[in-house]
Amino acid sequence: MPKMPGDFNIICGASAARCDKITGMESVGVKGIAERMDRGARVVTVNRRLARSLAHKHDRAMMEDGRAAWTTPAIMPLAAWLESLWGQSWQDAALIDDVRSLALWERIIAADKDCAAQARSLAALAHEAHGIMREFRLALPRGSLYLSAETLSFKRWLAAYADELRRLGCIDRAMLNDRLIGLIKEGAVPLPPSIVFAGFDEFTPRMLELHGALRLAGTDVSILSGTGARGAAALMPCADEREEVRQAARFARRAAIDGLRVGIIVPELSQYRDLIVREFDAELDPASVLPTQEGDSGGVYNISLGLPLPDIPLVGSGLDILSLGLGDAPLERLRSVLRSPYFAAGDEGVALAGVDAALRDEGRVRARLSDVRHRVSGHPRLSRRIEAWLDRLKAAPKRGLPGFWAGYANDLLKEAGWLADATLNSAEYQALDAWNRLLLAFASLDDAAGGMTRQEAASKIASLASDTLHEPEGAECRVEVMGLLESTGLAFDHIRVMGGHEDAMPGHPRPNPFIPFELQRAAGVPRSSHERELAFARAAVDRILSSAPSITVTYPMRSAKDDKEMRPSPLFAGFPKECGAAGGGARLKDAVRSADIPLEDAPVDAPVPIAPAELPLIRGGTAILKDQSLCPFKAFALYRLNARNLAVPEPGIRPADRGSILHAALKRFWEKAVDSEGLRRLKDNGGLTGLAAALSEEVFKEVRLPGPVSQRLAGIEKERLCGLLIDWADKEETRGAFMVKAVEVKKEINVAGLPLEVRLDRVDGLSGGREVILDYKSGKTGAMNDLLNPRPRDPQLLVYSITGDCDAVSFARLVPGECRFVGAASADDLLPGVMRDKGRGWDALLASWRETVERLATEFMAGIAAVDPLEGEKTCDYCGLHVLCRVKETGAEDDGE
Repeated sequence: MPKMPGDFNIICGASAARCDKITGMESVGVKGIAERMDRGARVVTVNRRLARSLAHKHDRAMMEDGRAAWTTPAIMPLAAWLESLWGQSWQDAALIDDVRSLALWERIIAADKDCAAQARSLAALAHEAHGIMREFRLALPRGSLYLSAETLSFKRWLAAYADELRRLGCIDRAMLNDRLIGLIKEGAVPLPPSIVFAGFDEFTPRMLELHGALRLAGTDVSILSGTGARGAAALMPCADEREEVRQAARFARRAAIDGLRVGIIVPELSQYRDLIVREFDAELDPASVLPTQEGDSGGVYNISLGLPLPDIPLVGSGLDILSLGLGDAPLERLRSVLRSPYFAAGDEGVALAGVDAALRDEGRVRARLSDVRHRVSGHPRLSRRIEAWLDRLKAAPKRGLPGFWAGYANDLLKEAGWLADATLNSAEYQALDAWNRLLLAFASLDDAAGGMTRQEAASKIASLASDTLHEPEGAECRVEVMGLLESTGLAFDHIRVMGGHEDAMPGHPRPNPFIPFELQRAAGVPRSSHERELAFARAAVDRILSSAPSITVTYPMRSAKDDKEMRPSPLFAGFPKECGAAGGGARLKDAVRSADIPLEDAPVDAPVPIAPAELPLIRGGTAILKDQSLCPFKAFALYRLNARNLAVPEPGIRPADRGSILHAALKRFWEKAVDSEGLRRLKDNGGLTGLAAALSEEVFKEVRLPGPVSQRLAGIEKERLCGLLIDWADKEETRGAFMVKAVEVKKEINVAGLPLEVRLDRVDGLSGGREVILDYKSGKTGAMNDLLNPRPRDPQLLVYSITGDCDAVSFARLVPGECRFVGAASADDLLPGVMRDKGRGWDALLASWRETVERLATEFMAGIAAVDPLEGEKTCDYCGLHVLCRVKETGAEDDGE
């Protein structure tokens, strides 16, 4: 269950007495432990990791001794041992776990109207403060004089909490030790003849009382001693955190091959964790980086810091299912359910992937389960599962106790088909077991949390999951990655301390805000002061130096995260410097880059020309030539493989929809204005503004948008469109006489055997029979220079120029404040700002454009599909086909100009 903040006072054992300063208590070694266990001794460890390690050592010793069978060693973590004693004794109260305790604190604090909004975070701090006071024998001053507002609030909550526990007839874990000490003194608890405490650097006042009670009861109490001899230490600077982790992974690989046990101790493990997993997996199990491989690096190393349960994919999938109701849900949450292999696989998974793609193409940012059910009617089993899911949601009562909702959640997941087709591995079975324990813990909250709605129950389960760290158990590994506290009592052949910079050791104090700081400092509470943190860090360093024959401390000289210089901790300043790198790596990347490994040249695929039977199936218009110019592979993938990047839904109106609305409004505008004279009349009689406003209203009613648009957003867009129409009319008025001959003209042309259907937004007639072709653009347009390049970014105007006789082709750029024409013309007076090409005549320019268009079409028809982005990485940023072309691996994106 969750590791709560208050646990640190037991794990550190951090107050009154260092273990090496305690008198009257014998110190024993590992061999002494085995002898005592043979005589019925119990070993109590500071944490589960040390308990497992000692059990493995005991088993190895038995096998080396030639024994075929032996009694399971009596080794338990402190918390588990205390609970086992309570279970064996006469109980006048029930023991509640931390989940129920926190729920009680949260309910009490939520009743305080001034703190209700922060009840969850304050409950964790109050729970911690209660544990500190019990562990260090602290008492809050009577009265209220000189007490802070936080302490006064805590006093009220603490009294209410004690009353609630008495009403329920319960005690919590913070009170367990006190009850057991009393029972031990009364002789009411069965005790072993001998107890060895292992891995405790220091003992709190209450732990010392427990030791005294055990000795008075006749139990021999001793402490597991360290290795004693100090190892040789060295300090190694690294460029940054990534290099630091990479060097550690390479060293760990070599050490594991040599049969050595390596401890990787990381004071800031939570910050390093993701980087460690990525680099250690790649180094210790290179095949795990391949998408078709299931890595087995867990047999080589393990990491002590687990992940919050929602970050485990199996648990996250279950939480996502429970979070969905009958109403709208964010598409990303619905998608995480639909695409999860724990919900559907095979044909059903493919069908749900299609539903996800369709909802994205429609621009939906929210959707319902019922939308999914209607779209999978062709898959009877899947449709029945979703129908049963919906029926279960409809049958949910308005309110219920946690025990009811826990059973309801289990039934809903079963009927929805969660895990029905999944084949689980060992880690996933452990995650499922953690999920079941989570539901059991939630079910125990009837008296602590009271009644709640289905949505509140789902939210509470999710919050409990977030507070629960999950660490899968596995076989003993040669490489152990852990934090400072988890390393207590463990011995290795080599230790590597990562992140040994001055900001990490000593750590920063974090006193509990509910207990007066003076009380905490006087009692030596962990994290209560800089002095306390320095003392703890020094003790930790002393322990580390006695836990292995050789120790290497590394630190980043510059933080990649904060981009600042880093210095080593003063605790390691006297260590001799070690500058040697760990040598070459075993990652696949390193193998590929190594000159010693001969590589096979990848075959160059020959072009695949378009077959006559394929030609009628190709659709795309001028966009085909645009993409062929940007990157030949992109055109091949889009128009011949029909590859599509998943659309990214956005709230509001998409740019493409905004462009459609603009085109529709301009079409209607020129159907009414007709020509330049009509435009001037509209301006002269004051009708332009009214027409623009009316058209804005009309097109918003008739243009089909993928999702609902709020009235406020629609009003803003109408106002924007109206202003844009007026701005463009002002730009058009600066032209000479013209007549709009046609709008949205569709033409079919054939370029080098490639049939294309083009649509001309507008064709204007000028005096002398001249014609101008215009294409509306509501976004960016290239400069005139781009039209002269052999590979233009957008050859659309070039294609338009070969559709018939014309004297100018131009983009009409409609952007608020930047309305203008961008194109080419046979003369300077045809369009404002559009000049003729001074270097060559109009006919020569048209011939050059035809050659460019025909070359692009010929390449596409011939099947030329090289990964050749026009502008390198800049072109690739807007493609979305990287998984197909693997441009990041080939390096082609770096070749752009």
